[in-house]
Amino acid sequence: MSGSSPTPRKANHPRNGAGLTPISGETDMLRISKRTALLASLLGLAFGSGMAQAGNNYGVTLNTFTGAQCQPSTGTQWGDFLVNPDGIRNISTSNRYISCTGLANWTVPTAQGDADVTTPSGEFNIWMSFDYSTVAATGSFTTNCTFFRRNMSTGVSQSATIGVTSGKTTTPVLQLFTPSVYDGTNPNNWEGISFNCRLPPQVKFLGFTQVNRSSEGGYYYTP
Repeated sequence: MSGSSPTPRKANHPRNGAGLTPISGETDMLRISKRTALLASLLGLAFGSGMAQAGNNYGVTLNTFTGAQCQPSTGTQWGDFLVNPDGIRNISTSNRYISCTGLANWTVPTAQGDADVTTPSGEFNIWMSFDYSTVAATGSFTTNCTFFRRNMSTGVSQSATIGVTSGKTTTPVLQLFTPSVYDGTNPNNWEGISFNCRLPPQVKFLGFTQVNRSSEGGYYYTP
């Protein structure tokens, strides 16, 4: 054996990617494109063989608002209300009305009575929360709320009134409403939702949560 050293072999540097032999004049960008294409192909095989499209992604959408976004139904009555970040209270000695707006953000008409979240059209509910902690110590007091459905293009308006009654309590009074007036409501037809409530003296409206059971778009997958 002679004393000469063996001819060094060029290593397959990791930056070229396993199995990708660099070509004379090949740019880094071209090599990155090759690796990206290979990765995309592998992912396509994985998802194609390991997962199957199961169906539409129907579910429940919640939107919560505090009573602070409401306002007196009559502009001259601002002095009869105390508004802070967690709600609006009637501080007068007489019944007073507040007006509030909801959010119509679904894409298919509602279907009151359909609460199983398996169809595109679903039920629309509203949870209302009231504070009766500072009302008179005796007796019971009823808050009436009228829900409105108005078509902004035709001007046609529908309404339904529902009430909740309670005595003095430090626990927020919760009430679930499923107003039939909202059956078939479709924002694509410029239909909006709103309501007003007649608050007895010292009753505070804390806020509300909209519960919309309907199509949320897209699909879900199963292995």
